Amino acid sequence: MAFLKKMLSKVGIGAATIDAQIEKQELIPGELFIGSLVVTGGKVEQEINKIDLALVCNYTVEVERESEDDQGNITTNTVIETRTHSLCKQVVEESFTIHPDEVRKIPFSMELPASAPLSIGKTETWLTTNLDIDYALDKQDKDFITVTATPAQQALFDAMSSLGFILQEADCEGSTKLKSEGLPFVQEFEYVPTSGAFAGRLDEVELVPLVRDDGLEVLMQVDRKARGLGGLLAEVMGRDESNLRFTVSSDSLGNLESMIGELIEANT
Repeated sequence: MAFLKKMLSKVGIGAATIDAQIEKQELIPGELFIGSLVVTGGKVEQEINKIDLALVCNYTVEVERESEDDQGNITTNTVIETRTHSLCKQVVEESFTIHPDEVRKIPFSMELPASAPLSIGKTETWLTTNLDIDYALDKQDKDFITVTATPAQQALFDAMSSLGFILQEADCEGSTKLKSEGLPFVQEFEYVPTSGAFAGRLDEVELVPLVRDDGLEVLMQVDRKARGLGGLLAEVMGRDESNLRFTVSSDSLGNLESMIGELIEANT
């Protein structure tokens, strides 16, 4: 019977399990992430080599793919591919033995990187934990967390709202040119004016906040509405957009709304 239990545990039946217990489900970038890993023994004694812990997020990237039709013609299409990125990793425990039905609680802590994307739109961040067991299926656990805005990020969003903009879309897009603390993507926020001075004058404003040591570096693209024949030509020629750049620091939080409003007005 003991032999049968060992064989079943190797395919995941009656094996040890792991569960992450997180103190806070909502965190801001740069905040300490604290919790405990609860390892529960299965039907037999098992050797745990280590426990791998990682904070992971998702992003999208455009990929060129070739396809061949029945006549042998090759066409290239652009497709959107969803990828994952590990924001940080940690090995929280070296090898140990877990006995049948034993419960072992292991505390852990790790810092949520300052560049972690916010949980807005389709962007998700989660904790993965993995029990590394020789000659058996590794047991995994997945727990989602919510990443909320820092004071600087929230001030940026509040300023856009006060200027009459609403957030229409937000996503993380793969980027090889723009970098935010080494990430393979940037998070983009797309706003449309629904009231205030810019309603009816702009199509949208896109913001890409990049985390820097002294605050945020914000890339802003102002997409003007086409007006008449000249405006239509400007859109066709790609000259209806203005690309701007400004910084958000603790010193600029008080006049952020007026600063952004003046920048948009000067490029409208």
